[in-house]
Amino acid sequence: VESKVGLEPADKTVFIRWGISLVLPVKSSEGKILGFLVLGEKKSGQKYSVEDVDLLSEVLLQAGMALEKITIGDQLLQEQIEKEKLEELNRTKSFFISSVSHELKTPLTSIKMFSELLQIKKEPNDKDSSEYLEIISGECDRLGRLIENVLDLSKIERGIKEYRFTEINIISLINRALNLMSYQFKIENCTVETDLGKDECSIYGDGDSIMSAVMNILSNGIKYSVPPKKIIISLKKDFDFISVCFKNNGPALPEDEIKFITEPYYRSKSVKNKNIPGSGIGLALVKEIMNAHKGELKVSGSGKNECIFILKFPTELKNETNIYN
Repeated sequence: VESKVGLEPADKTVFIRWGISLVLPVKSSEGKILGFLVLGEKKSGQKYSVEDVDLLSEVLLQAGMALEKITIGDQLLQEQIEKEKLEELNRTKSFFISSVSHELKTPLTSIKMFSELLQIKKEPNDKDSSEYLEIISGECDRLGRLIENVLDLSKIERGIKEYRFTEINIISLINRALNLMSYQFKIENCTVETDLGKDECSIYGDGDSIMSAVMNILSNGIKYSVPPKKIIISLKKDFDFISVCFKNNGPALPEDEIKFITEPYYRSKSVKNKNIPGSGIGLALVKEIMNAHKGELKVSGSGKNECIFILKFPTELKNETNIYN
């Protein structure tokens, strides 16, 4: 560099080692250093002149302004993306609260109505009392399942869901789930057929969570089946997996929506158009439970009026310790 160029002296040893002749900073409009331009010797062998340094300084000034604009643009874009995400979360939250409130209101209305009927009737006969109490009990169970779904998904999202693994007879568990949901099958006029075989099928898992998964699949089948409502449950065992298949009479899910249906709060467009109530958390919860069991939830539709859900449990999962999601 020519001696008349006013520059700060450098560490000659370092510059010689790396073949550096000149280093110029790239600055923002506020003087913040954004980077450096590092130059070696000129190919002509001549020294850098005042004109060279002035030209390079002007170019770097423009480069600094351009980088600053790009940075500001990125920040604005990021802020816009974050704003859109927050708006989407607010919409999702509002939808979720509205949906859950509607689902909770339905059984509460029934409980209140039939409780009042028992109070109004001075001497209700045994048949009426038995019927009213069955409805109240059934709606309380239904209400409890809805609340448990919300609480479980909340625990999963916060990473504090605990699973206790023990040996479970999956056939006994399914039959128990069917018994617990007998009231819901009755009021929805839904028939159930089972083909579970006679041999015992044991898996290692969290009984309460698997029960929740099975009951969510059954509730889903009841809700979205078309009259006459029907659910067929079958079990298949192979070397690596025990698969429980739940088939209901439609409607089949659109292929482009199947990959989204297990996402939290997602609801199919066709379901929304038919005003079928729901919170969009049931299948998301089932998926998380199956993931925790190293299993799989498969969803498919093999016809216009048929929808299939398969729970695949590994046969070799032997872990009796407590694990957290």
